[in-house]
Amino acid sequence: MKKCIGLLGLLILLSSCTEKETSPLDGIWITSYTKLGKKQKFPSFSRNLLEFKDSTVLITAIGDMSSSKFDETTQRTLKFQLQDSLFNFAGDQYIIKFGDDSLYLKPIGSKNTLIVFKRLAESLQNPKFSRSDFQGKFSWLGENQKLDFSNDSIILPEKQMEGIHLPAVKWNIIEYKGYHFFNIHDELFGLAFIKSTDENNIFLLKNYIGFKDIHLEKENTEAQYKTMDFLGKWKSSNLRQEEAIVFLDIKDQEIRITKGEKERLELWSLNQGASKMFFPSSVEDPEGVWRILEVKDDFMRIEAYGIGSVANNISIIEFQKIKE
Repeated sequence: MKKCIGLLGLLILLSSCTEKETSPLDGIWITSYTKLGKKQKFPSFSRNLLEFKDSTVLITAIGDMSSSKFDETTQRTLKFQLQDSLFNFAGDQYIIKFGDDSLYLKPIGSKNTLIVFKRLAESLQNPKFSRSDFQGKFSWLGENQKLDFSNDSIILPEKQMEGIHLPAVKWNIIEYKGYHFFNIHDELFGLAFIKSTDENNIFLLKNYIGFKDIHLEKENTEAQYKTMDFLGKWKSSNLRQEEAIVFLDIKDQEIRITKGEKERLELWSLNQGASKMFFPSSVEDPEGVWRILEVKDDFMRIEAYGIGSVANNISIIEFQKIKE
């Protein structure tokens, strides 16, 4: 019996010796905000995730801002040193403190600057969601904003806001170590984590002076028009007399736009409610989205940039269908 007890004690001792030593730097970190003085906090739009191991930090960038390739992930490593409360990183020295899944860096020689990092919660890993839930038009609760997911790469917003520009933004979903990022292709949006979705709701967590919940609620929208309502040849009817007539030749998937000597050929699509026509190859440019105001029999009215009477501006243009 004594031998059994002794053997059990030895096994417990050996297992405790082989347990991984924990560090306050364990986990994945993201820059949250910079604090100046006692009150001023400035959000970080960082897309960099930091993982510390031994004397090396792995930096994973969700989206390559240097090349504007927001759908790509890049990685690099840097050396660091941690000795008591002194942190040496990228050639700079900081006083480091920890607390509540936060990391605080105060640059040596600075009295008022504090850089705050947040550790990513493991509960955000492997969220329950479906990519098919990112379809249709959503109200952003708490914000006067609507997001129209026109397809799996384009969002048509109702208005401009920080990190979301008109007439459209591109987006995708990026996964890293179980975390799934709702990735808006704009450096001022930063990173948002997918928490969960269902057929009517999208729940996100955005990195913005700490973490901020975002709730997108789906709207019931019915298409005002069908693709066939737009097919055919059209000519403008309300431009100034001295203006060149705008001709449209709209087919199932492509549209030819002609004004004077200028001509362009685009692929086109309608958003879910058929309130907008957009051109995927130029959707982020001002002329990449048209607002559909009315389509009836042989008449169409649109709001478009750059092809109306006012150059480099938005105009309302009316078209009559050309009878063949």
